[in-house]
Amino acid sequence: PIANYPSIHRCTEHFKKITDMVMTMILQCEPRDIRIKILEHFIDIAHQCILLRNFSALFSIAFSALASAAIRNLSSTWQGVSPPPPPPLPAVPGDNQPRQQLQNIQKTRQ
Repeated sequence: PIANYPSIHRCTEHFKKITDMVMTMILQCEPRDIRIKILEHFIDIAHQCILLRNFSALFSIAFSALASAAIRNLSSTWQGVSPPPPPPLPAVPGDNQPRQQLQNIQKTRQ
């Protein structure tokens, strides 16, 4: 029984509370443009959770709340979400100095 494992019960309840809070905040917004901004905000938070390696919060936001049927069915809202920025250009190995990088770029253009 769950009563034998109170810490697991608390973690599960916390997970559910985060999921419910994210879903409620998104679904309560009536104007589409505000709902889009809130949805993008939670996508940014999920990205920060990845960087912080907070996988519990990531799963409750991205894989539970944002993947729920209620949120997925907001097709006009999802269409308004900005696409992610392109990934940064890869660094050239061994080139840490800006002058050296500029010279290497100039060499490749010749």
